[in-house]
Amino acid sequence: QIMATQTGIGLQSFSAQVRFHRGAVAEAWQTWGSILTSAREARDPQILMPALATGAMMASEAGDEAAARTLADEFVDFSADHPVYLTMWLPTVAAPMAALGMTGALQQLLRVADETGEWARAQLDVVRATLAAASGRHAEAVELWRAHVAAADRRNLVLAATIGRIAAAWSSAALDDDTAADQFLTVASEAAGALRAELLLDRIADQRLGDASATGAGA
Repeated sequence: QIMATQTGIGLQSFSAQVRFHRGAVAEAWQTWGSILTSAREARDPQILMPALATGAMMASEAGDEAAARTLADEFVDFSADHPVYLTMWLPTVAAPMAALGMTGALQQLLRVADETGEWARAQLDVVRATLAAASGRHAEAVELWRAHVAAADRRNLVLAATIGRIAAAWSSAALDDDTAADQFLTVASEAAGALRAELLLDRIADQRLGDASATGAGA
């Protein structure tokens, strides 16, 4: 049963993300579906925005582009009037939006988001890093990811830091900085293993395989 409070919905959204990354995809979708139904009825930004962002992320990761687009569009339409909550959930939807080619909308939401406080700025570094990487500015992206990861580490936010390290490794590899990429992925792999985040471990393995293939092709 979904808790009816705003805090409860936020916790359920985070729980769905954790289950999804651990490979319990069907369970995560079931939890999220209940969240979205409650959230759409309430129309409360503290409930609807995490539901939409989480759904767009999971749909994108699952390769369901149509669902990701629908949820991302709904997030964009609803969130611009809620800058504080936008800061909390824009990082979750940033990668799906970039993958869908929605970088213009992402930039507009970034301008609206509330950057008050160190952690708010660190959260929005995720969005800035995503936009930088999407436009090929990988050196900038790596530095932004480093800042975000450092802030997440200080708060013991292991999942956020791990996702950040994987993204930083991707941009490092794009810069042919294999040493940095390997360092990011090594730490990320240890953390993902501790979290039992099977989907993140698969992503790390795919990245390592891609880096090895690129190195072999260039040899």
